[in-house]
Amino acid sequence: MKTFVCASVALALAAVLCTAQEKPATVDFRVYDGSAGEAVEALQQATGLKPTYNDVDADDMSFGTVLVATGLGRDDASRALAFATGCNVQLEPQSGILRIAPPGERARGGNVKGYDVSVLAGRYVEYVNTWGAAKRRLEKDVKPEPERTAAEYLAGLIEDLLYDPWGEDLTASVVGDRILFTTHDSSHGRVRELLDLLMKDGGGESSDLQRERDVVQKLKDSPFSVAYDNTPIASVLAGICVDAEVGLVLGREMAFTCSDFHTSIAFSKKTCWDALKTTLDILKEEDFEPLVGVRGGCVAIELDRDDISRGYRVYDIAELLKKLAAAYQRQGTAPGKEGGYDGDLKDAGGNFVVLDSLYDLLDAGGHEGQCFVYGTRLVVRGNVEAIDAATEILEQMGWEKPKD
Repeated sequence: MKTFVCASVALALAAVLCTAQEKPATVDFRVYDGSAGEAVEALQQATGLKPTYNDVDADDMSFGTVLVATGLGRDDASRALAFATGCNVQLEPQSGILRIAPPGERARGGNVKGYDVSVLAGRYVEYVNTWGAAKRRLEKDVKPEPERTAAEYLAGLIEDLLYDPWGEDLTASVVGDRILFTTHDSSHGRVRELLDLLMKDGGGESSDLQRERDVVQKLKDSPFSVAYDNTPIASVLAGICVDAEVGLVLGREMAFTCSDFHTSIAFSKKTCWDALKTTLDILKEEDFEPLVGVRGGCVAIELDRDDISRGYRVYDIAELLKKLAAAYQRQGTAPGKEGGYDGDLKDAGGNFVVLDSLYDLLDAGGHEGQCFVYGTRLVVRGNVEAIDAATEILEQMGWEKPKD
């Protein structure tokens, strides 16, 4: 068993380094209880881009930051830095700018791209005509909601599903069956990926979810035998992640909490995954609520926040809806019978039969997940455990995995 010494870690992680002299392909962060400004400087040196602050004061970047990672690609590095600082961080190589702005606001810059969604809109129309529920009658003097086209419903789905509290909001413009966004390349890539998965037979997992699976598996595959004595809990978390060769980034609230929180703990023949969860349990015993996700390939931890995980899975539920339509038909009885049923899948709510039950069952199992439907496509966003739980629930409903 090896002993982790707090002083040595503090010295090892306090410096901010870069892997190459000139615009390297990867970025290294070594910020342990340093400042956010040091982390920005690391990305600046690695990319050669000049920090430009929009509605953020550069002088306010002195708060404590924990960001320990090696070999990050530039996009990953910007995502990790955004999580650590609570800012919207965008790379603009064409203009030579490293743009930093408040989250939830477009960080200026970017470019406009339009997406042809005619095929997806057509599928949605087909779903509504086949299984869509009849309009509800409104009470007197209640104005109906404005009708929306299939493309407008899809634009709303994209905005909600890809919302990121540490990034820029996506605001769609819909013209006919084209959806347009003005945003940066990284966000355009997420839009394109989502549309491709919605189009793909059988759906599939986003790249963010696949990355999270890889990080979790590394932690589970790495043995861990370490003893800590009166060590800052951030050092413990960093040691676990470094041992598994994955990065660590703490959100601003988590970094602030960890700055004065020390612990003594020993691990023997554990995995890094088990050690990580055990360490976070110490915080839970103190009534903190640490949430774990993955950002830019790094383990990301923040307190009392939702939506840390950006990963999601698209499910094709067309065959499940057919099964449900037949099930409701089989249960039909003659009209006007007490205890009878003369409805169908439309009357039951169409795809909301699946959506509402999935939400309830995920909540009953203690899983945090966001669920969306668009015609015969269902999307679940959350961490790996939530996605796997959703898949199991859907299988119990009668959904079948796509054949390879």
